[in-house]
Amino acid sequence: EIASSGTTFDQAFAAGPGTPMSHGAMFTGQYPSETGILGPRTVPENLPIMAEWFQNRGYETFGIPGPAKISSEYGYDRGFNQYFETYTDDFPEYKSSTYIKRILTDSTNRLPLLRELIRTITKGRDSHTSFKFDILKDFIENSGGSPFFAFMNTTVAHLPYNPPRPYKQQFTPELNRPRYAILESLLGREQSIKRPNVRSDRLFELQTSEGISKYIADPQYASEEEMDVLRQWYYASIKYLDDQLSQFLQWL
Repeated sequence: EIASSGTTFDQAFAAGPGTPMSHGAMFTGQYPSETGILGPRTVPENLPIMAEWFQNRGYETFGIPGPAKISSEYGYDRGFNQYFETYTDDFPEYKSSTYIKRILTDSTNRLPLLRELIRTITKGRDSHTSFKFDILKDFIENSGGSPFFAFMNTTVAHLPYNPPRPYKQQFTPELNRPRYAILESLLGREQSIKRPNVRSDRLFELQTSEGISKYIADPQYASEEEMDVLRQWYYASIKYLDDQLSQFLQWL
């Protein structure tokens, strides 16, 4: 739907093979060879970034980064009225007393935090995707109709591929896991999948840096059936993100 009513790029290329290079280019409009951003490093102060452009022209600006590689520590928060970082104290650990305290005391994010806790207990984690959409909606509602620029980085379609339970189960029905996500932690049970030529431990190893390196060095390290499962989990992640985006655009 977005493609049919907007602009579709049939050939789209990242500016570099990594989070800092890609985001440094998107935020500055310059290639990594010009900015010097080739890894986790501070965005040069002499380079204006996109959020500053909007902020200087009267826009409300709101950012939700994904990984810490584009955190405020490296200057990516410049120009944002609010930069909500889920890997900092902005988002406490689920199992901590701080999380419950935030639900009870944080009037701004109380409902999004409570919804996130319920989703996690029943359906499993989703890389904070639903939570990010919830607080983005709150920001838009609180902007009072002013022009706004919002940036949100989602990582659910990113290794490791672990979309919410209904989506993962839909694409691999033979996946074996407890009925509720919280039981996986309480019982210490890991997910497994019964399929010929598929090793459950190898599936999860292939979604780590070490596993990827082994596969690149020797493609025989993973069977074709195991790679097929990973593709299905990737499609499940994409489907979940697509549904989330659809719901958000309908709301908008």
